[in-house]
Amino acid sequence: GERGFALLTERWTALKHTTLSPSRIGDLVRAAHVLTLFEHRRIR
Repeated sequence: GERGFALLTERWTALKHTTLSPSRIGDLVRAAHVLTLFEHRRIR
């Protein structure tokens, strides 16, 4: 829903301004995904 879209938008904005090697960016994306899942479960 609307809240999920807002969370993804915030994460994407942060990731667009990040400069890392390709091998490390995957770790950062995974961490952002875990945080999103954690927040989503806490909201419900």
